[in-house]
Amino acid sequence: MIATQQLGKDIGVARACRALDVPRTTFYRRLRPAVSTVPKACRSHPRKLSEEEQAEVKTLLYSEPMVDKSPYQVFAKLLDDGRYLCSIRSMYRILAKDHASRERRRQLRHPNYTKPELRKRIVSQVKAAATQGTGAGQWSARKAQLVAKKYKAAGGGYRD
Repeated sequence: MIATQQLGKDIGVARACRALDVPRTTFYRRLRPAVSTVPKACRSHPRKLSEEEQAEVKTLLYSEPMVDKSPYQVFAKLLDDGRYLCSIRSMYRILAKDHASRERRRQLRHPNYTKPELRKRIVSQVKAAATQGTGAGQWSARKAQLVAKKYKAAGGGYRD
């Protein structure tokens, strides 16, 4: 690098780099002082909600009339009442900080249903048995009852 600098004073940097087979970008990059890679201190945004304002929004989101509403609905209700506390996205941030940004309404949990292969196997067994009703391969109400009974006994369930 020093040789390139000295030769560059006499014949020019571009010719010196070509003669010594040094890329010019590398030459100029090494001339600049090293930039510190330490990140800047995290600065707070000037429009960030204060702790008191965040607490007020959190209290509102968890209040009885708003607990089952999404931040969009809460925001619309506040605007109808003539109040503006924060943006919808800020409400989601506050809920996420509190680990509550999932679906807040009460949800039903559906039971696990068995695979359709179980029902198919039981139907074919009942059709083949043909103990009562019509002949083998034909269907009747009695066979439907038998299928339902055996299916439930084998661990299958029906949707209501």
